[in-house]
Amino acid sequence: MNRKLLSLAATLILAGLLTTSTALAQAQRADPSRSPDRPWHHEPRGAEQQLAHLDLALGLTDEQSLQLLEVLQLAEAEREALHARAMESFQPEICALRQNTEADIFAILTPEQAETLRLLQQERAGRREHRHGFMPDCPDEDG
Repeated sequence: MNRKLLSLAATLILAGLLTTSTALAQAQRADPSRSPDRPWHHEPRGAEQQLAHLDLALGLTDEQSLQLLEVLQLAEAEREALHARAMESFQPEICALRQNTEADIFAILTPEQAETLRLLQQERAGRREHRHGFMPDCPDEDG
């Protein structure tokens, strides 16, 4: 059963990435003033942003905008709920992978580099409330 869940989660994540990259490519064509220096992952796109790009590309009527906003908001809420369920289901595996990877990284670093990395991790932990829920919190994650 875990393999099925993992496969489903991987499929959902891949579908999301493909959808996002396609939408971003279309948005870039629709809005050439958008800076290529700003990576897509720094600009989360909610229903309102999606609607703005659709309106720019399609010249929507007010009625269409209201209808599309409702559709996009519902889809966003469902997508967030699916994502939360998937992350909760895989939390033990994700945390184990993170902990193993961190141990492997620290084994390679000098003591000075390891201390710098610990400081960077503490700084990141302080900004955690600004992230968009992509990774679950793991036990003992913050040291």
